[in-house]
Amino acid sequence: MNDGLDLFGDLADDQDYGAHRHPRNGRDSRNDRQQCGQQQRDRQQPDRYDADDRYDDEYSDDYDDYSDEYEDEDGYDEEHDGPVDSDGSDPSAKAHRRKRRRLRWTIVLVAFLLIVGGAGFGVLQIAGLGYYPDYSGSGTTDLIVQITDGSTIRDIGNDLQDAGVVASANAFVKAGRDNSQLGGVQPGFYELKRQMSGAAAVDMLTSSSSRVGQLDVHSGTQLDDTTSMDGKVTPGILSTIASGSCATLNGRRTCLTVDSLRQAIENTSPAQLGVPDWAQQAVSGVDPKHRLEGLISPGIYNIKPGETAVQTLQRIMAQSDTQLQAAGLSSVGGSGSGFSPYQVLIIASIVERESGTPGDMPKVARVLYNRLADSDPSVNKLSLDSTIDYALNRPAMSTPVAWRAQAGPYDTYDIAGLPPTPISSPATAAIEAAEQPVAGPWLYFVVCQKNGTSCFDTTLAGHQQSNRLAQANGVY
Repeated sequence: MNDGLDLFGDLADDQDYGAHRHPRNGRDSRNDRQQCGQQQRDRQQPDRYDADDRYDDEYSDDYDDYSDEYEDEDGYDEEHDGPVDSDGSDPSAKAHRRKRRRLRWTIVLVAFLLIVGGAGFGVLQIAGLGYYPDYSGSGTTDLIVQITDGSTIRDIGNDLQDAGVVASANAFVKAGRDNSQLGGVQPGFYELKRQMSGAAAVDMLTSSSSRVGQLDVHSGTQLDDTTSMDGKVTPGILSTIASGSCATLNGRRTCLTVDSLRQAIENTSPAQLGVPDWAQQAVSGVDPKHRLEGLISPGIYNIKPGETAVQTLQRIMAQSDTQLQAAGLSSVGGSGSGFSPYQVLIIASIVERESGTPGDMPKVARVLYNRLADSDPSVNKLSLDSTIDYALNRPAMSTPVAWRAQAGPYDTYDIAGLPPTPISSPATAAIEAAEQPVAGPWLYFVVCQKNGTSCFDTTLAGHQQSNRLAQANGVY
């Protein structure tokens, strides 16, 4: 548009110059002077642009690509020969530009509304205030789900949604807002159902009957059941695991048996079962049925009903390995003590079974180390009833002499040194006592008080006197 106006201006200048050089007559001269004056006044005034033209001149470069696209669609030609406005512009082009601008602003507005609307919907979903799917009813088939340590209610909802228990995490979260028990759900395995409503899932999860697969291993227990002199049976670790594996899923019981667990121990390599590296070589050389003795630490375990015996033992060993490492077993034995981590575990298991009170554990451990280090054949045999009891699965305060011949390598009355494996699952206090026994010269001990306190002696004569005291106190 500017080029057209300048072109007219240049042409006017040429005509003006020619009128002065070649006057034709007076009238023509006057007309020429009037025309020249008008042209000069026109040149002194700024070009009057339409508002739309100013907009297009300023921003046309930024939208060249859009212009080409829409011009192609409309069949618009820059070299249009149609009528022009008084300012020299093409009216059809101006209409096209207005249409194009309206289209651009429409696109921007729609995009803005989509973004704002999508963000608002997302916020509502996160807050649980918008629409969310939810099943109706109490569910269909049974399944086991795991609640992991540190899970929030939102995390639990996400896990249940992934497992197909609820239709959405929001359905679960909203249903649980007013249930104070939901915040007390502990890590572990729970029996729920598929396609439950959020409210039904909350009610079932907080019910005590939904928790499955939990077992408690007590310190001092061994793998097999034991039967005391009065006929009382104390369940061993294998029985505890078998009982904890039970659940009823869709009408079928999932219990493992003690025999299946024992077969898994005997027929699976220690490494595959998850025996710690520092114990694998030692347990490979012992009777297979005793391989895991002492390696399952006391504590609460969560196992998943429906898993195989090997899978269950692997899950237990993984947790126990962490606990044994925390107790420092993997690092002991390399500082000049002369005992490997596995031997320290054996000593800790004896301390656990022989000590009447936790306070006596470091002294009992010292007695064991002192006797093992003594060169006197009458002293370096540990002479412990607990090792005999272990071999025969018959706990007793004092074992008959006839039992000792049946104990095999666990007969510490006749065989010097440590037994081949631990004899129980020691607690952390027993492990710490075995790792750091107190200093002292004692070679003998016996529980001599009703409260479990032991008497410690350095000579056999003193030990015999302590035994008479124990009998007088009715300890045995």
